[in-house]
Amino acid sequence: MFSESYYTKKGVQPPHVKQIAHTSTHHGQSWQDPYFWLRERDNPEVLSCLQAENAYTEQVMADTNLLQKKLYQEMVGRLREDDASVPVKDGDYWYYTRAEKGQQYPLHCRRHGGRDAPEEIILDENLCAAKHSFFHLGIFHVSPDHTLLAYAIDTTGGEEYALYFTRIGTGESARTPIALVSDFEWADNQRFMLTTMDATRRATKIYHGALAGGLELVYEEQDPLFYLDLAKSKDDAYIFPSRTSKDTTEVWLVPAAAPETPPRSIYGCRQNVHYLVDAREETLYLIEYGSTPHGRLLSLPVADLATQAWKECIAESRTRILEDMECFRDYIVLFERMQGVQQLAIFDPCTGVRAPLPFEEPLRAITEAANYEYASDTFRIVYSSFVTPAQVREYHYQTGTYTVLKEQFVGEQFAASQYAQERIVARAKDGTKIPVSLVYRRELFRKDGTNPMFLYGYGAYGIMYDPIFSAAGLSLLDRGFVFALAHIRGGGEFGRPWYEAGKLANKMNTFTDFIACMEHVTQEGYTTGSKLTIGGRSAGGLLMGAVVTMRPDLFRAALVGVPAVDLINTMMDPTLTSTTLEYEEWGNPHNPVDFARMQSYSPYDNVQPQNYPTLLVTAGINDPLVNYWEPAKWVAKLRSMKTDDNVLMLQINMGAGHHGSLGRYMALEQEAFEYAFLITAVAGGNGEA
Repeated sequence: MFSESYYTKKGVQPPHVKQIAHTSTHHGQSWQDPYFWLRERDNPEVLSCLQAENAYTEQVMADTNLLQKKLYQEMVGRLREDDASVPVKDGDYWYYTRAEKGQQYPLHCRRHGGRDAPEEIILDENLCAAKHSFFHLGIFHVSPDHTLLAYAIDTTGGEEYALYFTRIGTGESARTPIALVSDFEWADNQRFMLTTMDATRRATKIYHGALAGGLELVYEEQDPLFYLDLAKSKDDAYIFPSRTSKDTTEVWLVPAAAPETPPRSIYGCRQNVHYLVDAREETLYLIEYGSTPHGRLLSLPVADLATQAWKECIAESRTRILEDMECFRDYIVLFERMQGVQQLAIFDPCTGVRAPLPFEEPLRAITEAANYEYASDTFRIVYSSFVTPAQVREYHYQTGTYTVLKEQFVGEQFAASQYAQERIVARAKDGTKIPVSLVYRRELFRKDGTNPMFLYGYGAYGIMYDPIFSAAGLSLLDRGFVFALAHIRGGGEFGRPWYEAGKLANKMNTFTDFIACMEHVTQEGYTTGSKLTIGGRSAGGLLMGAVVTMRPDLFRAALVGVPAVDLINTMMDPTLTSTTLEYEEWGNPHNPVDFARMQSYSPYDNVQPQNYPTLLVTAGINDPLVNYWEPAKWVAKLRSMKTDDNVLMLQINMGAGHHGSLGRYMALEQEAFEYAFLITAVAGGNGEA
């Protein structure tokens, strides 16, 4: 296992971060923040501290280099390095992406007239990324006549996307690039709408524009709780600009044929009412959450929008959550959830009949696939489970039958029958049932506490974490690990009430739910405390930080990714990215009640002299969502106060942001690094488990 004394004997000392007096004062309270100076990213001493942290982490992890290499080779062996996605029809073209062996990023391609026509490469991400240490492609939209490409790229990890326009075939620039673009939709072949971000990276302005002209401001958001977004109906008739906060939505309608038309509000702006909109055959369809927390489906002819005489097509169900929809000409696909598990249904807007689709596994993950054809009688989804690799399935809406067009390659030796998945239930502090989804290799599993476990959690923003297949994760399962996913409150697995039970005044439920899951998996023999590892990223990193402080005795090690652990200082600074957008999630610290509540669990503010488990904390130097100094300050404070001999490491990616390096091989190298940490932490020694 990782111990500081072991490395001290080898001459490897943990970094020492100096303390500088700094007083913070809020609501009449004053306290010292000796690591506040780490926010000074242009200070050479700060850079030296970060480099020292990376050097220490590299030295400690050097004993696992062979294991890392082995894990990486296993993961690459489960890739089809020369691969292509299933082509998707759009007009006379078939669009797809493909990967080439040794290349980090995909090529975006198409064929005209049929799948066997000559290939045309629209965009090679590898060429775009060649001169940059970081690269991410955001927006990618082909014009309706298939002659132009609008695409946005970020080359720092700071999520500052620049939008480019090129002519397909020649690569010639079609317009001057536009900076800080967050969303984009083509109106026609020359005109478009887009949103741009302010200095805090909050999308605050909507424009319409043309290739040959300038940008005209449509709307500017003044409320700091809201950000702006764009969507387009599948029939290409309407663009839907929207303003959204954590609790409230307003969506507008703009005819795509006339993007200069003033937006018309579709359902108004009602406090604590969220809704989403699509259109088919000159009728609007709307899923509303508010008075109906599980969602109901409404419809209204576009011509009658002024009347607001919405018709209820599907009433709210007490047991079924209506999450999303995709409107085709003859039918609507409904994305639903029952007992926390995803499902699909086909709704016939002419008859009002809703027909659920059957699925063969009780645990599953379903995502929308690319479906460009509005008049299609088939639609595609991506289906997987903990034991079923991702499948592109094409359903025929009239029969509900499907064809698997492609299944993810995960190596020649993989057999789904070797693995088992199940769902168990823990009891929260208040008696609420908290589901935990599990997967393990059958022949290696013993329900006697001997298996190591990696328990993952998030629990924020109403985001759902489903049992999706992980090819890389097989490297843990094949070493006897049980992987577990805790469906704690603050997520959205059971609808809006589940989310609201883990936010604001109820946020403590998120942490105590996860603790209940840790206690349950050990009590039931799935693992034991000395073999339990836990993990979470971002808001899940906040979860890890809180749990590390509250119950460090329950587990062996934690993988803490880009953690939002300096909550009070961040939320007090409205110049930082998304701070004001978070007021409806965590609270507004300028309110004394909210401040006291957040201070009660903010990990940085609650570090205390005690034993802590082995920790690997990660950060990104250019991360705008969780600034690098949050984990850096937390680690420094932990190191100065902890009373144990367990290793504490901080790894800062010096060329990326919140999501780390996104090239496929680079991502696997990082995954191998983190898995080597988990395996070694429970192995009883340094090296292979």
